[in-house]
Amino acid sequence: MLMKTKTTETNTTHPTATVEVLILLWLEYHPLVVSYARGDIGLQFAAAYRLPIPKHAPFAIGYAFEGKPHEYLPNVVGRLSDGTPFIAEAGMEDDKRSDHNLAKAEAARRLSPVVPLLNKGNV
Repeated sequence: MLMKTKTTETNTTHPTATVEVLILLWLEYHPLVVSYARGDIGLQFAAAYRLPIPKHAPFAIGYAFEGKPHEYLPNVVGRLSDGTPFIAEAGMEDDKRSDHNLAKAEAARRLSPVVPLLNKGNV
């Protein structure tokens, strides 16, 4: 994982939308967030933005929707100061309520504990 900028490591999270910028800024300055990195950087994304691929990426979460297997790539994966892992997804709330997006969210909940700070609209 890439550490926050106040450490000696470089944080190379590359936002692609305004809402992603907001969530990355929130994570950068929240005192309980120790580290975070993009979880959705794959070969195509890296090539398009000329980025190195982090060793943890892409962070694929498998799930089923309408009887077919899919993979979900969360925007951000990270760790809190108590060691708890988290997944953060940027986007508009109404867009996240579709059946397909709800299936992705359920798969993420099974993998990582739900972190109340990131799921109560504090971003």
